[in-house]
Amino acid sequence: MNLYAEYLENLNQLTLILSADRSLISNYTIDEKWFNLALSSNNEANIRINLNAFEYNAINLKEIKSNNQNESIFRLSSARLIKKPSCSATIQTQPNSINSIKCLACQTEIVKNAGCFNYLKLPENDLDELADNFFCHLHDHNHNKCHEEDLTNILNPMRDKKHLRKSILENLTLIVLNSNHLSPGSLNEESLDLKCSQCLANLGYRKKSSLDFFIWKSSVMLNNCHLFNVSSLFSQLGQGKYLFETKKNSNLLFIWILTDKALFKHLKFTELNSEIKLNVDIVKKYLFKLLTKEKDEIEIKRLKNDCNVNSILVSKELFENILDRMNESNSQLCGSLQKSNNFYFSII
Repeated sequence: MNLYAEYLENLNQLTLILSADRSLISNYTIDEKWFNLALSSNNEANIRINLNAFEYNAINLKEIKSNNQNESIFRLSSARLIKKPSCSATIQTQPNSINSIKCLACQTEIVKNAGCFNYLKLPENDLDELADNFFCHLHDHNHNKCHEEDLTNILNPMRDKKHLRKSILENLTLIVLNSNHLSPGSLNEESLDLKCSQCLANLGYRKKSSLDFFIWKSSVMLNNCHLFNVSSLFSQLGQGKYLFETKKNSNLLFIWILTDKALFKHLKFTELNSEIKLNVDIVKKYLFKLLTKEKDEIEIKRLKNDCNVNSILVSKELFENILDRMNESNSQLCGSLQKSNNFYFSII
């Protein structure tokens, strides 16, 4: 048996959903401390939920009719959360310089051993299209001597063959390298896909007529640390709309983070005679939907043209991991919380 509790702070409203047929609940009562449920079973089991974390008036508890026969819903209005929980999520700090990039699968080094490169942030959206317009801002130059030099040949686009940049560039999911950074023979190229020369793991891609190598953060270790996975990606995404896609996949994943400060708790009862103290946690509440280029062409085009939707390019492996994480979370929710119209809910 499962209990799902969601507190809406702006409404001062606590909703309790019990995954049990209403006919199994013979009686329920509430006092200033406990919400009591009596279950009609052979052993006359009872479940007591401690509501000490809230201030409320017992007369404001109402039962909500549900279309799902396997759920019982109760709503407590004018309830105040006494102490809001602190957010436990931590965002990993990114390094300022890079001296090592290794294949995550086999630990093969792909940058020059003697290298130590600046690590500079780029825009998150449309990196492929914007990169051609980037100009060097002398990050790798001695600014103290600028007045003594002719800088005409230094301020070239970053893809100029004669002046390959020394800095390594990065955005949310990609690292951008050139031949200045790569260790000879560390990468194999197959139809513009970049693979580790030792284990053939998928590390990134290259574009035609480009001097840059786009490496997936999720496929490598930076300075001997694996800093990027689904959890670290989600920790960097705030409230908003996101469209995830890969280079060679007909599927796209639309994710809408409704709020990054939802107050929610999922409790499992292993014993029917139980006493549970209810404390809500700060979580992110998502809507998500898997789209295919064949069936959802119009919707995909609309989302890509929407300035409020952030397009994020990820590796095929990370895409599958994100989708698995969404589906796993959705499967743990009760029926009334799983789906709304054509979207699925996820709470992480």
